Amino acid sequence: MSVERLPDLTTPRGGHHTVLLGAEITVFGGHTNGFKPLQTAAYYSGDTWHEVQMMYAHDFGAIVGLPDGRVMLIGGTADDFGIGQSWGVELYEPLTHTFCSDGILDRKRARPSAHVLPNGGVLVGGNWYAPDAVGIYYSGQGFRDLESPSRERTDPFILPASDGQTVIFSSEGTRGEALDGTVDVIGGDPYHEPLLDHWALIANDALSTETFRIAPFTYLIAARNREDEKFAVIQFSQGGFSLLDMEVPLPSEGLEGRITWSGNLQVDRRGKTAWLQGWDAGGHVYLADIRYSPALEGEKAPVSFYCATLPGDTHFAQDAVMMPGGRFALIGGVELSNAEGSPHISNFSTTGQAFILHTEAPAAHTAPRTATWVAALVILVSLLSAAILLRKRRKREIPDEEEPAPDPQGAKSDMMSRITALMEEKELFRRPDLKLADLALELGTNVTYISACINGQAGVSFNEFLTRYRVRYAQELMKSNPDKKLSHIAEESGFSGERSFFRNFKKVTGVTPRQWIESE
Repeated sequence: MSVERLPDLTTPRGGHHTVLLGAEITVFGGHTNGFKPLQTAAYYSGDTWHEVQMMYAHDFGAIVGLPDGRVMLIGGTADDFGIGQSWGVELYEPLTHTFCSDGILDRKRARPSAHVLPNGGVLVGGNWYAPDAVGIYYSGQGFRDLESPSRERTDPFILPASDGQTVIFSSEGTRGEALDGTVDVIGGDPYHEPLLDHWALIANDALSTETFRIAPFTYLIAARNREDEKFAVIQFSQGGFSLLDMEVPLPSEGLEGRITWSGNLQVDRRGKTAWLQGWDAGGHVYLADIRYSPALEGEKAPVSFYCATLPGDTHFAQDAVMMPGGRFALIGGVELSNAEGSPHISNFSTTGQAFILHTEAPAAHTAPRTATWVAALVILVSLLSAAILLRKRRKREIPDEEEPAPDPQGAKSDMMSRITALMEEKELFRRPDLKLADLALELGTNVTYISACINGQAGVSFNEFLTRYRVRYAQELMKSNPDKKLSHIAEESGFSGERSFFRNFKKVTGVTPRQWIESE
């Protein structure tokens, strides 16, 4: 991963919000050296930073993007050193780079979270060293209390779990205490999620839930195990929680001590990939590229890792924001030091340094330092070594899954014929839970060989190969049974549900099932 240096911020800052508004990188609030709150924002345009006066300081406040393109800033600490809570709400207009006051909250709040509801109201919850409550804020109209949560929280996640249900949960209470896995349902009864008893969620600090949404009512959230301090990814889908199954775990050790994975997972839904950022105490920044799509179909999600060494003798930590084309803006930050092999931050020392991290193919941007390439090479070798050891261990534990000797092209073609026969004669694709392992068992070989064969001969993944058969079968059913319900068509064709049927049918044919029927 290469590093491009941008001009420094006019004012050093840390703990701020960094967002991308159109083509402009914009930072809001935070604090500067001495842990003093800032009442300014800055946007990057014309190769320079432009500083703008805000109405209030929103150090450790909430930020939320409104449907009309404006940004709402909510609450935050009141005094130096991150102490106290504040009342203020204000709006930022990106087109004119101006701020205006928009009233006050129901109570002073620090470290709250916010979510925009379909009716335009902003659901607000969370507090720090002060009582919590959940309420709705209407721009220009004020705040209305909604209900008292079963647990008082800080930096909570507020997520729509269905068309009519919104939930709120967090791993940390208003005084930093660990919370159990209780999930509050707005307007309903709370429920307990055992997974959250063992995994602490990384604090929520996103402009919108769209940042980490991968599908309707489905989100990815970074988490840390309370017992062994390892990191993983939790999938929240329609009220349920599960660990995302990945090919390799998030590494715990970096080039200099432990890696702390931080911030929100940032999702590129078009590329079907999610990005997570990490740090070690030596100032190395890491990015994990998690291609989550296979995990939604019952397989493991492939993961790639990137590493860069930022210049300078003093190291700083700040969450980066994703930009188009595999780039990430890393702007400002707080001082980072080594505390017993783990990263430790100090809010009293901040930086104005600004960088763009490049994960895309090399282009005409600033050439990386030699140290960056050395760091990337070291971590790549480490990850490859770990993968080889893992593979050897699995071969010892599961001898019958060893890879076969290199096969001639003729044998691969023969295997492809056998796969096709199973699909067309036995119609295995009609089994909604069909996996690569089932196919390998039928053919007396292993999943690696089957996957490679389908990729090489059909030019698609196993899931795409399966989907094409299911869509073709569904088309035949719709032709021969025009009165049959689409839900029955979906079930008989092997789809897990009507939603999966509609999504995959359109992906393959370019039209919905109903549009296809009309055209026929």
